[in-house]
Amino acid sequence: MLKGESLRYKWVILAAASLSIGLSIGPTFAVGVLYPDWIQTFEAPARYVSLVGSLPSSVACLVGPVIGPLNQKFGNRACGIFGGILICTGYALSCLAENLEVLIVTFGLVAGFGVGLVNLSLSCALNGYFLQNRAFAEGVIGAGLCAGMSLAALLLQQLSFFYSWRGAILVLGGICLNICVFSMFFVPLHRIQNHPFNIWKKTTTKTFNTSSQDTSYVFEENKELIIKPIKRQSYFTRSRNLWSNPLFLMLVSCDFLTWVAIFVPYVHLVERARLQGTDANLAAWLSSVCGIAGIIGRPISGTLCSYFKVHPFWAFSLNQGILGAATFLSPFWSDIYGLFALAIIVGFFSNAYGFMKASTAVLLGPENFVDAYSWMLLFEGVGISLGPFVAGLLYDSTKSYDWSFRFSGAVLLLSSVLCFLKIPIERLMGQKNVEISK
Repeated sequence: MLKGESLRYKWVILAAASLSIGLSIGPTFAVGVLYPDWIQTFEAPARYVSLVGSLPSSVACLVGPVIGPLNQKFGNRACGIFGGILICTGYALSCLAENLEVLIVTFGLVAGFGVGLVNLSLSCALNGYFLQNRAFAEGVIGAGLCAGMSLAALLLQQLSFFYSWRGAILVLGGICLNICVFSMFFVPLHRIQNHPFNIWKKTTTKTFNTSSQDTSYVFEENKELIIKPIKRQSYFTRSRNLWSNPLFLMLVSCDFLTWVAIFVPYVHLVERARLQGTDANLAAWLSSVCGIAGIIGRPISGTLCSYFKVHPFWAFSLNQGILGAATFLSPFWSDIYGLFALAIIVGFFSNAYGFMKASTAVLLGPENFVDAYSWMLLFEGVGISLGPFVAGLLYDSTKSYDWSFRFSGAVLLLSSVLCFLKIPIERLMGQKNVEISK
């Protein structure tokens, strides 16, 4: 058990992380509300506008190996604050765009890089405070993401009606500047004892030890902080060690397959309903139902995992199996009731990513989370770009989304099955450790 898990300040960290993810990633999932205005303003095809809208999420993941070393050097607070400034700047400059090329730079690259910084910072901020209950924490911040997505969609729709899309995205940028405030609460564990943000600091005087990759920190009752420097390996040396770890390779593979598949129902479910003759307004409710189900399902699944002490990796496998089966079989129940049932399932079982991050911290150790997660983000970005593209090709070939959803379901099931490699890999690694000790 991490000593930070016994501190009440962990709930401040969890609240700040939930608000940060809601303001950073949430709007990137809701920007589709502005697509009709962008198509009309820039007189551009819908496929190019969709590409611009997906850039922040893709860029936030693809820059993982870049923001990982930055986080190690400057810390979670500094990177979270700078990320919030970049998101605000990108959105504010986007309201001045006269063509899609400018929007690609401001909205896609600038804001996307900021989203990546904030996402990595809030995920790493949980490391010192949640390990045994990491699945619960990821479920809570997942609910924050869903809430941010739903509220951002409603806000953008209303603001664009009164102030046009330019005014709407400018106001959204100002709101996202609050990320800087929330990031200030990402206080490292070794500094929390006497930090002014810790209102319980008088009660946190028990002896405990913790460490980072730079320094070993020791707290002793009624004594000052003792700092013991330790040798730090370079980011690339640590990364090389990770890539030689079979457990990390398994995690990367399962995570990549997840992001190849999971965006397909998010991106194509509403359009699938419309092509089947469903009223456009009714079809739009599929996204809302999915978001509401996520707000409910993510914290429930995370809480159950922690309460029954289920390993988060097995929870991930079960989650993927249920979601994959439902998506694969969805063409057999393709009326509006079946589509709403699928939307509920996709939303309720959307905590797979939270389980994956929790699994990374548990299997590889909190000290390796930053390096591992930064590389996983890179492959997530590739998966985000690849999955909907393949689904689109399947639709063009078959003129139906049935095979697109079968593809998504099959990939999710494959990621679930690959999780069982954990058993032989751990046995093999255990045998090697025994041989080395001899």
